Amino acid sequence: MRWVFWILGLFALAVAVALALRFNTGYALLVWPPYRAELSLNLLVLLLAAGFVLGYLLFRFIFGAIGLPAKVREYRERRRRDSARATLLAAVNAFFAGRFGRAEKAAAEAMESADTSALGAVLAARAAHELRRYDERDAYLTRAEEIASGEPVVRIIAAADMLLDQRALEECWHKIPAEQKRDAKIAAAAAQCYMALGGIAQALQIIEQALAAEWDSELVGIYAECEGVDTIRQIERAEQWLKANPRDAVLLLTLGRLCARQELWGKAQSYLDASISVEPLYSAYLALAELHDRLGNADAARRNYRESLDLAVNQLKQMTGGRRRTAL
Repeated sequence: MRWVFWILGLFALAVAVALALRFNTGYALLVWPPYRAELSLNLLVLLLAAGFVLGYLLFRFIFGAIGLPAKVREYRERRRRDSARATLLAAVNAFFAGRFGRAEKAAAEAMESADTSALGAVLAARAAHELRRYDERDAYLTRAEEIASGEPVVRIIAAADMLLDQRALEECWHKIPAEQKRDAKIAAAAAQCYMALGGIAQALQIIEQALAAEWDSELVGIYAECEGVDTIRQIERAEQWLKANPRDAVLLLTLGRLCARQELWGKAQSYLDASISVEPLYSAYLALAELHDRLGNADAARRNYRESLDLAVNQLKQMTGGRRRTAL
């Protein structure tokens, strides 16, 4: 409908201009000695309007021509980025579809773009690893280190995971620089890898050294998963951390789990209650329910199981926006 109003408006404007020109009998006298020119005022207005339009179009053309090389470069750069991202997406799809040769080829192409070079190198390394081409994998990892030396987390975690699969984890850990070993994400990945191989003592050492450098609640949550070592020593170390972090809910939960493992029931319950009072985590309610279950407190166990389930469901709803999948 809008174009109808535009057409009607233009017709109305044309009629108004025609009427104005019809009743306008004025003239303009232009003198440039020895020349004189007499023009109708209507013609002069039309000439000025035409001159303005032509001048505007000329300036638009000139400035457009000046800015054309920059626009072409921008267009080509945008096309290059889009192409690189499409190639990387194709590599990801091929990798998860199990077509590792195609994934490696596409990821290697994505390495040519600065926007996707580091991620492309890591993905190419993973694809080469799945194909058991370890020399190519190591070359891709070296390339990833050269490209993104300031952001090593993804590369190091990927390398640790692949070397774990190849059984060469210890060598990989010793190659990592000392300052990067204290990064919480890298330390967490390494500790979990060592625990999977039964290296609990090494995992504890990694976690403790990283926490000494910088406190991280997520990392301390892994501390209680290190089973089969001196639990009393773990409790003492965690209680030292508690002096500096008295209201860390995850640390209190960790202490509760450690004390329950050592069958220190009273201390375990007090730490778990304190964790819930700071922040009601479903994992804390679950640990408290398991504690009451072991003590034979069926009602308390059932109540805490229910609280844990409710919190877990609410957290899942928040993550999914309240949507649920329906069976097809």
